[in-house]
Amino acid sequence: MNRLLRLGALMLALAANTGAQAQPTPTPAPVMPSPLSAHVDVSVMVVLASEGAGESDPRLSAWMPLLRSTPFQSFQMLDAHELRIADTEEQGVGLSGGRRIRVQLLQHDLSQARLKIELMNGDEKMVDSTVTIARNKSFFLVIRGESGTALLLPIVVRY
Repeated sequence: MNRLLRLGALMLALAANTGAQAQPTPTPAPVMPSPLSAHVDVSVMVVLASEGAGESDPRLSAWMPLLRSTPFQSFQMLDAHELRIADTEEQGVGLSGGRRIRVQLLQHDLSQARLKIELMNGDEKMVDSTVTIARNKSFFLVIRGESGTALLLPIVVRY
């Protein structure tokens, strides 16, 4: 009988270990950050382009394939600014020659950003435009000047 009790206790212990094993606690899914940034980084450059032959600014080397597709032959960077703008926020910066640019981020989503751009030369408004720029792409403003020159303003949106 003692043997039967030991055998029964052993069977109960085995049954308890095999059938009632503790289940692992499920790990909650990680909270993923939103794929949409709360702000947009906007780069604004001012490039003086000339139809006449001449040397180009080496700081523009990454842009040269695109710049060479224009009717201009030489390029000098006058200004470069980096802005970080949140939706509905506006930022302005002074540019060479007494100019000023204001950029307002009207909205952005996963594929594009909508910007309001104003370029002033003193009190004269040269540009007042709303543009939509694809995410991580650029947009060019071209302002023709005198005697074969122009101001090129590449505006790049990154987020």
